[in-house]
Amino acid sequence: MAYGVTLQGFKKKRLIDIKAEIEASLKASLSENINLIPQSVLGQIVGIVAERESIEWEVMEQVYLSFYPQSAAGISLDNLVALNGIQRLKAKQSHGYVQLVGIDGTVVTAGSIINTSDTNESFTIDYDTTIAGVTNTAVTSVKYGEISGLAGTLTNIQTPINGWDSVSNASDVLLGQVLETDSQLRIRRDRIIGRNAQNIKDSLIAQLLLLNGVINVAVIDNKTDVTDSNNVPPHKFLTVVEGGTDSEIGQVIWNNTPQGISSFGAVSVSVLDASNNLQNVFFSRPSLVPIYFIITITTDSSYLVGSDVQIKQDIVSYGNGNFKLGDDVITSKFYTPINQTNGIISIDIKIGKTSSPTSSANIPISSLEVSQYIDANVSVIVQ
Repeated sequence: MAYGVTLQGFKKKRLIDIKAEIEASLKASLSENINLIPQSVLGQIVGIVAERESIEWEVMEQVYLSFYPQSAAGISLDNLVALNGIQRLKAKQSHGYVQLVGIDGTVVTAGSIINTSDTNESFTIDYDTTIAGVTNTAVTSVKYGEISGLAGTLTNIQTPINGWDSVSNASDVLLGQVLETDSQLRIRRDRIIGRNAQNIKDSLIAQLLLLNGVINVAVIDNKTDVTDSNNVPPHKFLTVVEGGTDSEIGQVIWNNTPQGISSFGAVSVSVLDASNNLQNVFFSRPSLVPIYFIITITTDSSYLVGSDVQIKQDIVSYGNGNFKLGDDVITSKFYTPINQTNGIISIDIKIGKTSSPTSSANIPISSLEVSQYIDANVSVIVQ
């Protein structure tokens, strides 16, 4: 049998095959009657040498697989997707704005800490800010990822400053993101490599996904003479984009707008065409649908106290990584991340669009929506 790189791919030599080859060579060189039972001296030597060679074959297989996006992982995958001009999305902190109230002239220094009243997440003041009436300033979460800061919850001052009386946020903070996983990067690469496709719709999606900060894209085109079920007028196309900046998105949409059909959406952007004339481009942002969980698990003695925190993180990572624009939320799929934790005997999942869900039914998501997952919306009950 051929081993190594073959026409059918890489064929790894197994430990049992390596051991059999070494034993056959020893018998051919010494005697058919030599003692090769595992407890003998020669048997022990054969076992040690065979194991080391088996490890080398495993390394060679890993090197071979690292040349293919669907099997490469970690830095090898980063290097591969770089050939397509793609980089792994880095983890980002959440950020937003708060209003400071206190004695005029008080300086709230950069790095001062504020906690949320509901989840006790920490945010820091971005720069030195002098209070003058009700004063706006920027804040950033201490941790990376989708750190929640709902409107009216950034109220707990953790760094006391004489003359600084209170703080609050009028709107939700802009959520950050966790480091893009290998599976998420592979999916995004598959979509992006269509940027040179002949089909303008595929090319538009791929080019938008290359923009910094863009996470999700959907394009709905209506070639008919009537308004469709998504309220897209006749002979227009709707582009729904999560993340990225309006100006960059508008330019890419204009560059991929076909003749005889125009863009449609709630966001309007003015871009320059090749003749330096301003053109209006339209697209929409998706509506975020927060998903709430109550997960009840029964456990055995191998379950580690505190694993509920990891379960929450696994749920959030799985949800944000696997459910894109317009994807219905399938309850049964969330058994997969939960079962990564040892010691779980049974799982009951309740899921919904509002807190304290009571149903296990799947949640339909429209073409203009994307489901949203954050730690604060996941409750784990251990029995």
